[in-house]
Amino acid sequence: MGRSRIPNLYTLIQQDHRYIQGLIDQLTADPAQVSYDDTARRHVADFLIAAESRHETAEELVLWPAVRRRVPEGHSLAEEGLRQEHEAKIVLDALRFGKGDSLRPLALEFSSLACAHMAFEERSILPAIRKATPWPGGWVLGFKFTMAKKIAPTRPHPNGPQRRLGLLTRGLFTAGLDRLRDKVTGRKA
Repeated sequence: MGRSRIPNLYTLIQQDHRYIQGLIDQLTADPAQVSYDDTARRHVADFLIAAESRHETAEELVLWPAVRRRVPEGHSLAEEGLRQEHEAKIVLDALRFGKGDSLRPLALEFSSLACAHMAFEERSILPAIRKATPWPGGWVLGFKFTMAKKIAPTRPHPNGPQRRLGLLTRGLFTAGLDRLRDKVTGRKA
């Protein structure tokens, strides 16, 4: 298999960002301009919550530790990224409970935080980590990122761990509970 067929970390993160942005766009659309109802909007919110929760956990397990180790000033960059993620998780957690008219304002608030965070990553973090990582490393990190998303929680946990050790202990237990809750409630995410 050639190099171009293997997804690297940078490509995977950007693909996630585009997918998440598409869900945000659907959720923040003017209700008078769309043809879907509150039930459909709630489903979009559930998909956004699950996708963003998995994405951020994978970043916490793979991206931020690599940034800390490899990038000059990586510690302060990682701390800024984690701070942004924490702020977004708080709003994303509130979005879980939003219904009807409360969904759009929460989605707009989340959109503002998420867009700023995605821009920070794409303008500052991804170029820095790419520069600091030899080419095979991007594919290794991409594989780890993909695996991390498979074990990640499907809900935000703003008071949960953000560091690797906590995510691999308490976080795995929490992720298992999230997936069990999804199965019991029939939530597709």
